[in-house]
Amino acid sequence: MDLIYFGSIFMAAVMYLAMALLLFLQRKEGERSRVILAGLVLVSVLNYSTRIASLLQGEMPALVVSAPMLIVGLFMVISYIIYPVEVISPGWITWKRLLRMYSPIGVLLVVYWVSGLCGATYDTYGNLIAMLSHLDRFDVWFRLLLSLLVFLPLLFILYPTYTRKYNNTDRHWIRRYIVVFVVNNLAYIVVLACDSMYVKAAYYFVSVGCEAYIVYLELFVRLIDRHAEEMPDVVPLAETINKMEAPAEASSSLPLKYTSLYATLEEYVRREQSWRDPDLTLHQLAIRLGSNRTDLGYAIREQGYDNYTAYINRLRMNDFMQLARRSPMTSYQTLFFEVGYRSKTTALRNFRQYYGCTPTEYFQRNPSLSN
Repeated sequence: MDLIYFGSIFMAAVMYLAMALLLFLQRKEGERSRVILAGLVLVSVLNYSTRIASLLQGEMPALVVSAPMLIVGLFMVISYIIYPVEVISPGWITWKRLLRMYSPIGVLLVVYWVSGLCGATYDTYGNLIAMLSHLDRFDVWFRLLLSLLVFLPLLFILYPTYTRKYNNTDRHWIRRYIVVFVVNNLAYIVVLACDSMYVKAAYYFVSVGCEAYIVYLELFVRLIDRHAEEMPDVVPLAETINKMEAPAEASSSLPLKYTSLYATLEEYVRREQSWRDPDLTLHQLAIRLGSNRTDLGYAIREQGYDNYTAYINRLRMNDFMQLARRSPMTSYQTLFFEVGYRSKTTALRNFRQYYGCTPTEYFQRNPSLSN
């Protein structure tokens, strides 16, 4: 049985390492969320590596449900919530919010420490079921509470979704992640409830399977560039920059209906800063202007733009440049999301189309513009 247990841990460590390397190699095709996920997977590799080292030294880990072990487990569960929160609302995670997310861990550690000072003893139990006959003890219900708290971090996934409009995925992806998260946590609870090395060995296979599915969703399902309609057609750089500096002059032969509609559009979007809404469509904009998408699209094209998205992206780039000049210390990714882009990848690609380089290269060549 020792060989089976060792093999399961070794297999898990190798698989996690492979997934971490794959995510790291593909980090440039994604966002900060992909780097976060790679880091979390790497933490699991380090965790399993210590267990492998212990087994190689002949130390067989005992199946003991201790309060410190449960607190560490809760710490890892919260850590794995950081990734979906970053996916759902890029840039929402800051150091202050990160500290708030981990603050329950500090509270639980204080409770554990204070209870020990007050005379509470934490007897050794091999599983949760063995503790059920001792529910009159503080250490028992405290550990049962810690076991149930592993599902509480799911609320973090739901909160940022409605606090920012810059969503970077859909509800289908969120449901998938929640299901995988719950399955993995249920498997963890089963391990805590059963004093069996076979169950613990099987858990590593379940954990690897869940992690592999999450990585698969990140690399192949949650395609950050899948919103092709956000990308304008490639046009000559000089022509595009001219468009960005000022709206194209209306054609003298253009009917008054369309020139008036375009003027109304310009006044509305600049007043409302509509381009900052990443979900705004031509149809929605036409309704707000009391028009229809056919007429509005025609009015935009007659002003020299290839399509609606080219027009919106011009406004976003103008906005980005103004923000970058006023706030040189703010990261470009934060500014891109501020002006309405869904992903950093799309924003950078558009910037290259307009300026022929990255924002960093542009402001290095033009240092006076960043002051």
